[in-house]
Amino acid sequence: MIELLAAGFVEREVAAGEVLLRQGGRASSLVLILDGVLSLVAASDGVARSRLVLGPGDVAGHIALYCGDREPATCRAIGPARVAELGAPAFSLLTNARAEIAYAFERAIAEQVAADTRALLVSGDEPVRTAPRPAELVRLVRVAG
Repeated sequence: MIELLAAGFVEREVAAGEVLLRQGGRASSLVLILDGVLSLVAASDGVARSRLVLGPGDVAGHIALYCGDREPATCRAIGPARVAELGAPAFSLLTNARAEIAYAFERAIAEQVAADTRALLVSGDEPVRTAPRPAELVRLVRVAG
């Protein structure tokens, strides 16, 4: 499973300010943060608000991929970062072909969504960095890579 999962991810360096996912864009990839910090910014009524700050072990792009919808927020690197991206076709192929891979993604994503939701409920208008969590997907990608 580890080899199959890691084979789909492409690791790359990300420059400060680089946009990885754009609000309203098509679901293109799941972005797994290996090192660095990314920000999720959502615009509503012409006002952009930074809502979440993501770090190693967090993912972005998962909501659009799972829901078959457009990206709900723009994901931008706050500083230099290293990510592993899994394109939408590979994500679909892996999660449909192997139940244990789908489960690993779903569990990691569900834990992140739960933590992010709890943090957002108490944050008011301030950007939120949720508590670091075990980076299971990072571990899987690094072990196989």
